[in-house]
Amino acid sequence: MLLQAGEYEQALALFQTGATDLEKRIKGFADSRIVDNARAMAERLARAANLLAEFQFLPGETHMSVLPFALNVAVRFVFGAPAA
Repeated sequence: MLLQAGEYEQALALFQTGATDLEKRIKGFADSRIVDNARAMAERLARAANLLAEFQFLPGETHMSVLPFALNVAVRFVFGAPAA
């Protein structure tokens, strides 16, 4: 099982630093903890017998931009090709 999270799913991206709802965004990141939770889930699953679980942190990706990159990595993961 491959769990992935983008860098800016739990931190402000540069383009968000001047947002009018900055405090709301920061609170949302703190509440959701997407990166932390995905990493922790992968660690828990990796301890299960007969299950390969891996977490991949995707630098520079936001919740909206992560899909194409994550899909590319996931296909390589499934078919055994080394990730770039």
